[in-house]
Amino acid sequence: MAFEKYIPTEKKVKQPMARIRPSGLISLDGDSVEKFAVKEATHAVLFFDKPRKILGVQLMNNGAEEGALMISKRRNSMTIKAPDFFFAFNLVIDKPMVFPVSQHRDGKLLLDLKSVKRRRGRRPKTS
Repeated sequence: MAFEKYIPTEKKVKQPMARIRPSGLISLDGDSVEKFAVKEATHAVLFFDKPRKILGVQLMNNGAEEGALMISKRRNSMTIKAPDFFFAFNLVIDKPMVFPVSQHRDGKLLLDLKSVKRRRGRRPKTS
């Protein structure tokens, strides 16, 4: 009887991810919180690059900045409730979606939203 040796494959390194729900809730997973050392953040300001469809999240320790949204923390993840952000930029999140998280050199966390559809605007009325 010939035995064949099993050698496990290397485990993949988990990439930090964010989940966006139809309600406008943005959740950063534990890997994002750990990798980008954002545990002490209490508020966030959201930015959007329209041509590239990239969401930028600037985390901060106080809510004094105009447009700052409060961060909720659960266990090791963080959530930001921002339904108005998606409405303002006509972004349609009709089911929970997952996006990889990266960090810009200025410290913003970046989410590439290219797979998110844009809501079409209304046609002007003709008389």
